[in-house]
Amino acid sequence: MGAEWPGVVVQWRRDETGWSALVSWVEDTQSLRVEWVPASRLRRA
Repeated sequence: MGAEWPGVVVQWRRDETGWSALVSWVEDTQSLRVEWVPASRLRRA
């Protein structure tokens, strides 16, 4: 399955450096959360 994110991923962007911006909506706090993660951590199922 992979990593579990606390919320619904609404956007997923990858830049030239191989890093990905993961934007997720967190119900609990009613806010958007942005996380930069190395592309190696994100694998497609």
